[in-house]
Amino acid sequence: MYIYWQRGEVSVHSIVSQKANIILNHDFSGGLQFWHANCCYAYVASGVSDHLTGAAPHLGETYYSVVTNRTECWQGLEQDITGRVSIGMKYDVSAFVRVHGNLDGLYEAQATLRLENSDSSVSYLFIGRKTVKKDGWEKLKGSFTLTSLPRRVVFYLEGPPPGMDMLIDSVIGMKDDMHSSVFLPPSLL
Repeated sequence: MYIYWQRGEVSVHSIVSQKANIILNHDFSGGLQFWHANCCYAYVASGVSDHLTGAAPHLGETYYSVVTNRTECWQGLEQDITGRVSIGMKYDVSAFVRVHGNLDGLYEAQATLRLENSDSSVSYLFIGRKTVKKDGWEKLKGSFTLTSLPRRVVFYLEGPPPGMDMLIDSVIGMKDDMHSSVFLPPSLL
């Protein structure tokens, strides 16, 4: 951070480093590279093809994913983020989601972390939830902080009810430097 004078006013400027998205291929421009369908089927659609009637990508993006053949509400799209997260750091996550099919009404979509521990136990960490509909993209957002680092950390989007297609666009996960904890080893305390 630096401070300088400009015509009698004090201006404070900070040099902000470019933040890295912990979600790889966040816009699906690389197809499903780095993404995996969790016990269902997924593909990437192009906004140009208008593959799904009335489902253009969010805000002029070129691609979006379609998660289909879902038989359980927890089935969706996932990505292993193990090497891109740290203990004590807060991460803000967002994704644009909607549902598609012959349906009306409101449904829930959710972002979750699956934490696979070294003792083979598995736990889940809720990130955020959003009510979604067929007629437009909704921004699902939330945050998480890991207090320990499991063997594997998997980010995934799940819901709505089985049988509905879920559309996903522009998935972002950024470190929130302003609200992260700093863990010091006992020797430095």
